[in-house]
Amino acid sequence: MDVKKLYIGLIILYLIGSVTGYQIYGKVLYNSNPQADARVEAYKDSTLLGYDYTNPNGDYIITIDDSQLNDGDIILLVATYSNLIGYNNALINKSQGSSNVNINLYPSSTTTTTTTTTTSTTLPHITVSPASLDVSLYSGETTSRTLLITNIGNIIVINPSSDLGWISFSPQSFVINPNEQKQLTVNIEVPEDADEGDYTGNIYLSGYAIVPITIHVLKQYYTIIDSEWFSEGEEINIEDYTIKIVRVSSVYAKIRVEEDGEEIDTKKCYEDEETKIGNFKIIVEKLDSDEDKVRLTIKATEEYEVFENFYQYTLFENEEIKTGTWLDFNYGSFYIYLNSVADTGARIDYYPTPSTTPHVVTCFINEDCKIGNDILLTIHDINRINYAGAGSIICDLKSKKQYLVYKTNVKPTEISTQQQPSNSGKIYISIAAGRIAPGAKVIFYVRDYENNPIRTGTLTIDLPEPITVDIFEGLATVRFPETIECPLLVTASAPGYQISPQVFSCEVGELYSSKMKGNCSDGQKNCHHGKCEVGVDCGGPCEPCKFSMEISPTNPTKNETVTITVKFEDEPLDDVTITVTKPSGNTLTLTTEDGKAEFEVDEDGTYTIKAEKEDFKTVTKEIKTREKKLTIVVSPPNPKIGDTVMVVVRDERGAIIKDATVTINGATYSPDKSGIIRFQITQKSYTISASKPGYASVSKTITIAPPTTIAQQAGGNIDWWWWGIGLLLIGGIIYMAKKSYKPLEKGEEIPKKSLQTLDEIKDKIDIEPHFPEK
Repeated sequence: MDVKKLYIGLIILYLIGSVTGYQIYGKVLYNSNPQADARVEAYKDSTLLGYDYTNPNGDYIITIDDSQLNDGDIILLVATYSNLIGYNNALINKSQGSSNVNINLYPSSTTTTTTTTTTSTTLPHITVSPASLDVSLYSGETTSRTLLITNIGNIIVINPSSDLGWISFSPQSFVINPNEQKQLTVNIEVPEDADEGDYTGNIYLSGYAIVPITIHVLKQYYTIIDSEWFSEGEEINIEDYTIKIVRVSSVYAKIRVEEDGEEIDTKKCYEDEETKIGNFKIIVEKLDSDEDKVRLTIKATEEYEVFENFYQYTLFENEEIKTGTWLDFNYGSFYIYLNSVADTGARIDYYPTPSTTPHVVTCFINEDCKIGNDILLTIHDINRINYAGAGSIICDLKSKKQYLVYKTNVKPTEISTQQQPSNSGKIYISIAAGRIAPGAKVIFYVRDYENNPIRTGTLTIDLPEPITVDIFEGLATVRFPETIECPLLVTASAPGYQISPQVFSCEVGELYSSKMKGNCSDGQKNCHHGKCEVGVDCGGPCEPCKFSMEISPTNPTKNETVTITVKFEDEPLDDVTITVTKPSGNTLTLTTEDGKAEFEVDEDGTYTIKAEKEDFKTVTKEIKTREKKLTIVVSPPNPKIGDTVMVVVRDERGAIIKDATVTINGATYSPDKSGIIRFQITQKSYTISASKPGYASVSKTITIAPPTTIAQQAGGNIDWWWWGIGLLLIGGIIYMAKKSYKPLEKGEEIPKKSLQTLDEIKDKIDIEPHFPEK
């Protein structure tokens, strides 16, 4: 056999075998420039599979026998040149036949000798301390934390990243050598407008480690009200906000917060607890249900101003009041009695109603002293006459509402129907038409307790020049002068009835009309300015008044609280009877307070809710429960082969469900104590399912995207593309071999380079060449 033909045949066989293997190719770059003569080695499980040197354009290509590879294998690529080193990973996808991987070189702290002799190496592996981060910050604050990274594998490059947008790193990229430790600074900057709450995410260290991070975002709160007592029904005006004490019980205080008159929320605030309502934190320090009072500290996210003109009406200024003096508000609405004085303060007895036991209030000099819901007393000076407490005070008196105040040394006569055996002798006054204003004409209703018109009598308006008009069949017409001073005292008198004074404010047209007992089904037309109203009778039949009922949520889940809101002409309607019929047929009866009632859903199915109130049309609605929703969260959201993935199951509020049943590709996984499941990506796709009693089951599929190859970018099929290239390459080699073939002269030796190449080929394919005898 001719030696030259054998030599060429062996070369062709070697090249054909090389082309038909799996190929890993790409560029080696240093500072974004191609690096020539760099050595690239490919490892699988510490075993060298092949190597190549880059050409002047930085290109390399390593061909690996298919039998050594499986789909999903991760091949470590290490590139070296002088004191430069770099690495990357190649994901094996045998259906594509190749992987395109570029490698960046970085300076190494240890010199690497480039030789043809390669020793085994270990795959990259690192440890991180601490293993997780937990940080608390206020909105707008910044801080940093340090991670200590130890490399117990081969040299690697780390490019840290995070799925939380508030995090940056220093350095942004770094090389860490075997057995080396480096510090990574994690910078955290919380935006000014970040909402209060817990934010969870991860820090990714180039796929070699995941560090969970939790950021607790806090709000800076400023103390607006510091440990002050408030009474049930009292309102606190804080710029555009109104905080109202709706109810005080022995267990909680119900508090409503409004902005520009629109309700933000109403919540039950419990003692020694902080309750967040809108921009405010309400801290209930003490409850006094006997006095219907609560002591509050109120904090806000901004330094709001509590309006000083909250007590907007000045009743008198720098007035001297002597001990033993009674202050009578609106002819017996309530009383204040100056009991005694001391050097630093005074004792005030407050009578909320004429017949009640007084509340004792201690007011100190030069301090604002709140009395009841509406009165603010400020003492400027005290003159004590003797040690028994006699003397006087110089003070200012302000109120939230307009009042007429009278001073007397004798306890005022109680203008109350309690002096009579029944209410039949009391007269009620309300406005039928018009508004109290300068020059205005107003028609007053004058009726008794049974809503019967006063047939005859007189109505008197207390002005500098009093106005007295006759009452005829329950009506009295008044034309006001061009100048009036409010509030106004209006008195009605009639034979056989008690003289009844009432107070009206200016620009008010319906004050006290609610005191009249109305009846929308009494055969009378109940209308006022074209609207159906309680307490107004004009004659003629009409439909019952209608209220609105809103239910939230309309599709609740089990154990969720349902709120029913009832309003009449956009105002909350109290004492509405709510009957809730459950899916089982059991019923629950509620009564609205401040226009609202609540109940907890404890059965699945359809609930029927009926609202009823005398004089109003009954309203009935239905709501149907739904299953709670689960959400599967995968982090990172687009993992690669080899990544460690975290899976958590959350409810609709974002809370982690730790006891959900989770299956991944049919296998059941148990979460850790934090509710997290971790697993490594080794397959092309995963189907994750989660379920829990009372919740709708949910599934999520994640697909691992294969790397894009040159052939895919060209839009061709990888098999015929590579076979075409291979056939062209083989044809070219054969053509060049024939063209360059020249027979050896007699006695001429085979070139040394050819013998070296032959020896390499022989070692690879285990064929012993045969040379004919001369």
